[in-house]
Amino acid sequence: MAAHEFEIYKAQAAESGKPENIQEKIAEGRMEKFYKENCLAEQAFVKNGDVTVKEYVNACAKELGGTIAIKGFLRCALGE
Repeated sequence: MAAHEFEIYKAQAAESGKPENIQEKIAEGRMEKFYKENCLAEQAFVKNGDVTVKEYVNACAKELGGTIAIKGFLRCALGE
C-alpha cells in the first residue's frame, strides 16, 4: 500500500509540472503526513502532543525495564 500511495503522490506532483527531484520530496512529505494521520504509533500521544505514541511506549518500556507491544486499541470519536 505504501508504494502505491507514494506513486499516487508522485504523479500528482508531476501533473503540477514540478521537477523530478522535487516530485520525490513532495511525495515523501505527503507520505509522512499520511502515516502521522493513519498509523497509531505515529500519531501524537493524547496526553502529551510533543511525543508520538511509539515514543511514549518506548519510554515506558525503558522505565519498566522490559518491552511493550501494542496489541490493540479502541477508537472513540465525538458526534458519530
